[in-house]
Amino acid sequence: MTKAEFVESLANTLNQTKSESERVLEAVVDVLKQALQRGEKIDLRGLGVFKVRETNLAKRAIRVPAKPYRFQQRRPRSLSPERNSPLF
Repeated sequence: MTKAEFVESLANTLNQTKSESERVLEAVVDVLKQALQRGEKIDLRGLGVFKVRETNLAKRAIRVPAKPYRFQQRRPRSLSPERNSPLF
């Protein structure tokens, strides 16, 4: 289901216009983003759990070359040893 299809279905369910339903969806997504940025865990029963976890680059299943380059600029890029990854 695409965002447009979701907005249309939401509009039909709530008896609202598509623009009102899109604003509701955007507001929900913004609230989720803000909570995840604060490091909170979101538990929506029946849908899932959203949380951010810290991952170590060495543990990831990505092969990192010895000298990683940005191909356009041909200069070494910095690799941070830890990343925050959203988890669903």
